[in-house]
Amino acid sequence: MSAGFYKRRRGVVEHIENGTIDLLEDGIHDYLSLKANLVIDGPRSIPVGVCFTSAPALHGHCPRVSERTIQRILQHLESIGWIKTFKIPGRRGNYPTLLCRASVHDLSGNEYRINGAKTIDWRRPVYEPVGEVSGSCPETGGTLSGYREEREESREKKQARRPTPAPADSRFQPFFEFAFRSFTVKHGRKPLWQGKDRNGLKNLLKNQSAESLPLERLKTNWRNFLESTEAFTVKQGDTLAYFCLSIDKFSDGPILAGPGKGINGTPQKLSGDTLTVANLRAAGFVQ
Repeated sequence: MSAGFYKRRRGVVEHIENGTIDLLEDGIHDYLSLKANLVIDGPRSIPVGVCFTSAPALHGHCPRVSERTIQRILQHLESIGWIKTFKIPGRRGNYPTLLCRASVHDLSGNEYRINGAKTIDWRRPVYEPVGEVSGSCPETGGTLSGYREEREESREKKQARRPTPAPADSRFQPFFEFAFRSFTVKHGRKPLWQGKDRNGLKNLLKNQSAESLPLERLKTNWRNFLESTEAFTVKQGDTLAYFCLSIDKFSDGPILAGPGKGINGTPQKLSGDTLTVANLRAAGFVQ
């Protein structure tokens, strides 16, 4: 289930007041939105904008009305273009349901809108950057008020003044997942990376083109970072933010602890043979 919050539009109040939907229908749609995956390429396995549900499943959380009533609600939400269901003939149970016009975002924070009209296969939902959204759900409930038309016109003017957002760097997501997995394997836990870690990677990719810093080189430097034993590097805790600031240090391989130093900079215990050779070299008997 998606963490945090999801974006709602105040226009739903007008749909309720003009009778397009009622409060129960709005509540069920709200619940489905909370259950849906709203993060593009996030940790959840289901496609973005999709949740699995059915009338029997919803009835378990809403026993005051009949299962048949909930079934009619789902049919009504689909008829007005708020959801799109993908039932498999001959199979019972929960089925994939697309939340049309749901607001979703990628790991870089870019916002997109689900296009229900263009989505044919629920496994491959179509989503468009906000500002380029076409009508994925028809307007319902008759002519909207002049006040709302003014709001829409004002919004369009504001969007026209905004610069078109640059497309997300194609290296960001595959490298972030690679670094996340390799950190987890090394430490036996998931990293607690925060905004500065993601922003550090975004800034690095923004300043380094794919030609100067291809994805494979980025991965190689990250491996060298994880394998470093030099004391100062180890103290950084394998954070993504530090790596992005110091990436060139790991171009030639891992940074290892100095001679006679252990992984944390402590003296390293020498074997008897190693100590003998060191003494003979100091006395000038061996080179």
